Amino acid sequence: TRYALILQNADGEYDRVAIYKNKKTKDEIIVLENDVFTTHVFDTIPAKNGGETGVTRNMRLLEIAKDGSYVRIWASCGMLRENDSVFFPKSLHDELISKFGPPQPTSQMSGNDADLILKCNNEQWRLAAKWQSDCMHYLIESKKIDAVFSHYHNVDLQTHNYIKYMKNRDTSRYDESEVFKFAEATYKTTDEYLGTFLHYLDEGWTIIVCSDHGLNCCEGDGSRVLCDSRGVNADPLRKFGYTVLKRDSEGNETAEIDWEKTTAFQTRCNSIYINLKGREPHGIVDPEDKYELEERIITDLYSIRDEETGHRIVSLALHNKDAVLLGLGGPLCADIICFVHDDYAVGHGPGLSTAQGHNDTSLSPIFIAAGKGIKEGYTTDRWIREVDVAPTISALLGVDFPKECEGAPAYQILEEKL
Repeated sequence: TRYALILQNADGEYDRVAIYKNKKTKDEIIVLENDVFTTHVFDTIPAKNGGETGVTRNMRLLEIAKDGSYVRIWASCGMLRENDSVFFPKSLHDELISKFGPPQPTSQMSGNDADLILKCNNEQWRLAAKWQSDCMHYLIESKKIDAVFSHYHNVDLQTHNYIKYMKNRDTSRYDESEVFKFAEATYKTTDEYLGTFLHYLDEGWTIIVCSDHGLNCCEGDGSRVLCDSRGVNADPLRKFGYTVLKRDSEGNETAEIDWEKTTAFQTRCNSIYINLKGREPHGIVDPEDKYELEERIITDLYSIRDEETGHRIVSLALHNKDAVLLGLGGPLCADIICFVHDDYAVGHGPGLSTAQGHNDTSLSPIFIAAGKGIKEGYTTDRWIREVDVAPTISALLGVDFPKECEGAPAYQILEEKL
């Protein structure tokens, strides 16, 4: 909890807000000016082992009434200032922060709200891009680094806030033409980030731009198909009787699974597990019955229809042994892998990577390469997968392929002499 004072200007109008740690502190944490994105707000949060730890935030006074009757403030999450856990060697943490300041806080939370998407999140992602770019340029030039991997997550986290609404829906706050502008702003920020590295092409570098997935705006209502991607889903397996929920004293279903009656459960859209004896903590399915149970579940999945159109919703459901063909089999994957039809593949996760959606959206990832060793002006029909990226880079660097490599170099895009 933080406390605030709404401040007047010389004309008696309220136009600023001072943020305080508590009512006893004399000095404010920060004074926010109206509609100004304020970075490097130094704050504290409770530490796990007691006491406090320092964080940096971004904040913005989005709106303030001149009479002080209304205030709207956004505050980012807190980024730990002294956390060197992801740096190696550890000395890089202090070295980079001394030159470029602490890392920028970033987050996803902004929902279907234009101000939070454009004025808050997009701004902090832009600053995060600059921090990353400045650090990498410094490391390349001062440490003589030959290869750099950069991960920039803004397209994913930003787009989740509005991708569903790139088609007009009853729950939309804005017309899809306005939501399309959110996407343009997201990709402009990304393009600016990529642009800071393009000068390296003239210095003999090779640049590869790739993503692990796209985000899709499905034509139908993808929210009611295979539930969400955040935890354990009850439906559709509950409707078929495979997942059973406990009931309260009045006979109403609760949100707790009754494991003594549950034969299968689903997590994060695509993954269905059998409640197997000897493997699951409360397993009730005998191993010899597992395959036939999976067969019944797969058959039932294919029977799911859109109540309005009658269209089949599940596009593909596979046993673990068959999902190996998609790289989704083996002991670390689910017993059944399932995907929904393009029309219900919202965001990313429930659909195949070939899914196409509204407003030119798609689940398909991208792959772009330029520079030394890459054919100039060439477009390939080959479907380049994530597992092909590492061996392609290995070929360009002239190093051995990773021992456990599943993919192969994208030979089609490489210069003949390579």
